[in-house]
Amino acid sequence: MHIEDSKNIPMTDENIRSVFRDAGDFIAREITCGQFTLYAYAIDGLIAAANASDYIFKPITQLLKADTMQKLYDSALAGQIYNSVAVPCKDLNQIAFLLVNGFCVVLFPGVGAIGF
Repeated sequence: MHIEDSKNIPMTDENIRSVFRDAGDFIAREITCGQFTLYAYAIDGLIAAANASDYIFKPITQLLKADTMQKLYDSALAGQIYNSVAVPCKDLNQIAFLLVNGFCVVLFPGVGAIGF
């Protein structure tokens, strides 16, 4: 999947959902992390739901704490989300690539996205 000029398209919840708007197996979920709302995306059947719950969602909701979105992102990338792989996403193309390859991508609005 290639998105024209994806470097110029912001990584937002709306834009990510738009890329997969016709995919019946696309999963999008809001996650509350303290006072912040994060968004998680995956492709059903390509990700192990139990692993995502145990190693991504639970640590986000129970362990990840900060007073800014940037600090949340930095902490998640530095290991507060205990997953074997944490890939910072540079654009929508990379998000799409990671999703179709079995990753769960978490969007930290206004800051960035990480593929786990």
